[in-house]
Amino acid sequence: MTDALERLYHSGLRFLLPLTPDETYAMLVAEATKLIGAKYGSILISHGNKLVREYSTLSVPVDIKPRDKGYTSHVFETGQPLVLQAKEIYKIHPELLPLKINQTVFIPLTYYNQTLGVMILALTSKRKITKQHLQLLKIFGAIATLSIRKTQLYQDMKKALATRDTFLSMISHELKTPATAINIYLQLLQKNADKLDVPFINWIKELTQELADFTRIFNELLNVEKLTTDLNLADMQVVNLQEVVSGVLHETQKLYPKSHISFVSQRDDSSCFVEGNKQKLSQAVAHILHNAVKFSSSKSMITVQLTFDSPHYKLSIQDQGKGIAKKYVKKIANKFYKPKTNYKDGLGLGLFISKTIIAQHNGSIRISSKSNKGTKVTIALPALHIS
Repeated sequence: MTDALERLYHSGLRFLLPLTPDETYAMLVAEATKLIGAKYGSILISHGNKLVREYSTLSVPVDIKPRDKGYTSHVFETGQPLVLQAKEIYKIHPELLPLKINQTVFIPLTYYNQTLGVMILALTSKRKITKQHLQLLKIFGAIATLSIRKTQLYQDMKKALATRDTFLSMISHELKTPATAINIYLQLLQKNADKLDVPFINWIKELTQELADFTRIFNELLNVEKLTTDLNLADMQVVNLQEVVSGVLHETQKLYPKSHISFVSQRDDSSCFVEGNKQKLSQAVAHILHNAVKFSSSKSMITVQLTFDSPHYKLSIQDQGKGIAKKYVKKIANKFYKPKTNYKDGLGLGLFISKTIIAQHNGSIRISSKSNKGTKVTIALPALHIS
């Protein structure tokens, strides 16, 4: 019995692998036949009110459909294993005579009163199936049920993700096209602003800002969904972190011309290397810096500092803004989380996106803040030494 339990344990470990339904059924049958020395195995899964044979190792082309009140249906409904001898088998299915089956074991695929189907094992030997065997097979059936359910949920998730990606691709195209057209017309109006009255000029500025806000929020929503997969090795390259920061600072100054940002680096421009995706890292830094600007007054100073603290480069962004209450600090980087402030813009995704990107680069983000005393966000990334 000890050997059987050990085999059952090792079988259970194999079921944790991410497999397709066919691979899962094949592995389950292979492991079950080993446990009791069976030669053939089949798996039937419930689809609505019918049990459908999803997998079988029968060596003859037979199409046996479960009867409404047959043995398979009985095991499915009761959740109890059953053993049939040769005489009973051939009385119901004489077409199985060429297989020389001596006995058949029916195992319910049940876990916590949820039955997914039935596994059928056929033995050609005269090995006696004891109560211990049935108890072991019942446990195996529960583990197999979890494995099948895991596979079903995994397949459902893949379909859902594929549907989501299709939707995002479609909506991206449908929304970007009119947004681009509106932006072009606004630029044409701005070029001829000197010919317009003051109210019209103000309306153009307001529309331009609203369009910029819409584009940013829309891009945030698209970006957060794209972050569900890790960066591929092909996306990684040697990146100069100081160049990333300088580029983000330049773009931020253009976007927020009234902001005051100071940048201090303790490293030489040619030696701040990390391994990563330059575009993604720029995006992560930009979200944090933009938050600092948005939550600070136009007269206050924002300090950006790049230092080396072996084995990491540390980039800190310190503002003198409203700060975050202590009870909100741990939640601030959660998806769609927005603390209660007077600033209503955005979806609460910026810090979540930054945190996810930095984690994909084997880095970390630390946030320290106090109400009315500002916020400091520190990014740590593994340094890359190039000889």
